[in-house]
Amino acid sequence: MKRLLNVIANLVLIAVGLILGLLAVEQAIPYYWHGRVDYGWNGSFEHDPILGWRNRSNFSMVGKSPDSISGRIEYTHNSKGLRDEEYPYQKPEGTYRILMLGDSFVYGDGVQQSEALPEILESLLQEHGPFEVINTGVTG
Repeated sequence: MKRLLNVIANLVLIAVGLILGLLAVEQAIPYYWHGRVDYGWNGSFEHDPILGWRNRSNFSMVGKSPDSISGRIEYTHNSKGLRDEEYPYQKPEGTYRILMLGDSFVYGDGVQQSEALPEILESLLQEHGPFEVINTGVTG
C-alpha cells in the first residue's frame, strides 16, 4: 500500500512539474521568438453588432517587426475601416473593381500595405487597364 502511495505521489509531482514547465515555456516563447510582430492592437478593432468586430475606421498605428527592413510596419484604415486607400462607393466609369474578402492574409498582416496581396494584384492588373482592388481583409 505504501508503495502505491509513493507511485501516485510521484506521478502527481511529475504532472505538476510538466504543467508548470509548459506554462513557463508558453510565457517565454514570445520573448525569444524573433519572427514575432508586436502589434499592440490597442483600439484597432471596434464592435460590430452583426460580425462581432471589424477594423476601426480612421485608425493608424505602427507595429514593430524584425522581419521588416525598417523594423516597423504601418497599419492605416480608411474611413470605412479598410486597410486601403479611400474609394468612393460609385465606381468610376470604365474601371474594373475587385473586392477581396478574407482574413489576415488578405489584410496584409505583418507586411507593409504596399506588400499586401490586394495591392500587388492591383499593380499587376493596372498594366492591362484601370482596375481597383479593394482590401476588405480583417485580421483576428
